[in-house]
Amino acid sequence: MMGTYDTLLLAFDMDNRMDEARSSWNMVLHTHNRSILKRLFSRMISLFDHHSIPDKIINVFAEMKKLCVRLNENTVKKVYTSDED
Repeated sequence: MMGTYDTLLLAFDMDNRMDEARSSWNMVLHTHNRSILKRLFSRMISLFDHHSIPDKIINVFAEMKKLCVRLNENTVKKVYTSDED
C-alpha cells in the first residue's frame, strides 16, 4: 500500500499538484502514523525541495525525528540545504 502512495506523490510532484500532494501526505501521516516507509518521508522531502518549500522540508524532518525514522545521506543533505535558506 505504501508503494501506491509513493507513486501517487511522485505523480502529484510531476504535475505540480502541491495541494493534492500535501493533502495525501497529511492523510498518510495521520492514518498510518507508525508504519510509514522511510521512502515516503524521502519522497516528501524531495517534493518540497523540488518546489523550493524549505519550511515544509523541516516539518517532514521533524515528523521523522518524532517517529524515530532514520535518515539516509541524500535526505540529510536536502534537510541541511533547506535549513540554510
